[in-house]
Amino acid sequence: MTRPDPAHDGHGFRRFLAVRKVGEAGLVHDIDATEQERSRLAAFLGVLSVEALGVQFRIQRWRARGLKLEGVLRARVEQSCVVTLEPVESIVETRFERRFLPADMIDPEGDGGDDIFVDPEGEDPPEPLTQELDLGAVAVEELALGIDPYPRKSGSVFASGEGDSGKPEASPFAALARLKGRLGPKR
Repeated sequence: MTRPDPAHDGHGFRRFLAVRKVGEAGLVHDIDATEQERSRLAAFLGVLSVEALGVQFRIQRWRARGLKLEGVLRARVEQSCVVTLEPVESIVETRFERRFLPADMIDPEGDGGDDIFVDPEGEDPPEPLTQELDLGAVAVEELALGIDPYPRKSGSVFASGEGDSGKPEASPFAALARLKGRLGPKR
């Protein structure tokens, strides 16, 4: 199996685990990002910095040939406030579960068709299982999902539409209303 070159992927956080290492009892595996990896992750995710990132995985055999992965991700991320652009520190802590099956065991509806039905209220479908799991890629996906898309510094509020004078600014449609009044009634 050819592994992706970390110099050419977007996030550079790779932690491969050989599937054959997961015995019947399962295993627990922890990963932490290095300073260099956190720097690349920050650029990839569009945040100011990733100050810490650690994930604990519990991996078990599932459905004879598959794997079930449960994890707890903990991260500290610094983002720009959407109101003031000042740095805002966010703590991301999330639990997640992923399931993996060999490609020949994945059939969305049992008919061999190309259409995939996903129940928004149900469990996520299993992902294809190869000889290795990239736990780093799973961690990056979960971190991206856990980051606040609109971080706000405590106490910051959006402007109320008032100008420097303290009076409400005129609506952009006010000029049209004045023009309509000068044109007279419709013919």
